Amino acid sequence: MRKLYIVISIILGLLISPLLNAQVETFTFEQELPLADTFINGEDGTSSLFLDPIEFPIVYDFTNGFWAGQWAVSTVRDSITPNFTNLYGSRPGEGANGSDVFLVGQAPFGGDRLQFNSTVPITLQSAQLTNTTYAYYVIRDGNQFSKAFGGTSGDDPDYFFLRWTGYLQGQVTDSLDIYLADYRFSDNSQDYILKDWTMFDLEALGTVDRVEIEFYSSDEGQFGINTPLFFNLDDLTFMRSSQTNLIQGDYAFQIYPNPTQEYLRWSTDLEIEYFQLYSSAGHLLGQQKKPSENEIHVGRLPSGLYYLLAKTSEGIIRRSFIKH
Repeated sequence: MRKLYIVISIILGLLISPLLNAQVETFTFEQELPLADTFINGEDGTSSLFLDPIEFPIVYDFTNGFWAGQWAVSTVRDSITPNFTNLYGSRPGEGANGSDVFLVGQAPFGGDRLQFNSTVPITLQSAQLTNTTYAYYVIRDGNQFSKAFGGTSGDDPDYFFLRWTGYLQGQVTDSLDIYLADYRFSDNSQDYILKDWTMFDLEALGTVDRVEIEFYSSDEGQFGINTPLFFNLDDLTFMRSSQTNLIQGDYAFQIYPNPTQEYLRWSTDLEIEYFQLYSSAGHLLGQQKKPSENEIHVGRLPSGLYYLLAKTSEGIIRRSFIKH
């Protein structure tokens, strides 16, 4: 088996604070597939997609002639065909931010977990996720194997989510649940199935060298989950973890409200030297030394994910927040 080394578009944001000495990188997965509406699923002998430093395994069953799980690279734009003949399409009909290329994740046959690995420790920042076309329509409408979420009355508290679990040197760092469909609301008008690319904050996983992804659904039968176990991934953002004085965990420093619209506030007993504000791509947006008030105005920022870095008496603390 050969490995596929793809030329990708990497967005690099240099965190210019000398205390961090780290780069924020975003894998957009843009590369030269021969044509639109094609995919790489291992049928050509490709056993993995390697984007330094992360490796995404690809599993193809040559005996029976089908993609058997883990990851596939896709430019399939089909957002309409609602059955298993369309395993590689995204419900938005494109990649995140209008791009052409994205990944498709599938729970592997045989009970293994969907995963990716890194050759060096990395700190995940965020990723764009959505449903595949196939999964979206099965969740919405049902088929001969799966129920329509909500049931006949619309009141069934159905759900479909991913559990991301981080590992560093074989030890669990943390887990994070990300819902692709949620019908558990008492008000049915709040029920949803993801049909657009949505940014998820992955920072809670901490520093990892492997991530495993499990699928959970309320629709289970005799042979396990009936919901199609697929999703789309794009714009995976992370830092290679070279920093030595980045404080992990709560450490008596809280920010609120989060998400916020106008002001971001914090509470801490630590002595603060300065704050720095970064975009999700790692660009320094501003710095404030020895703030006299425990708040900063963020009302003029575009909606999105941001990072607040505080240089304190105990080291550097990083917190992510969402601006609505």
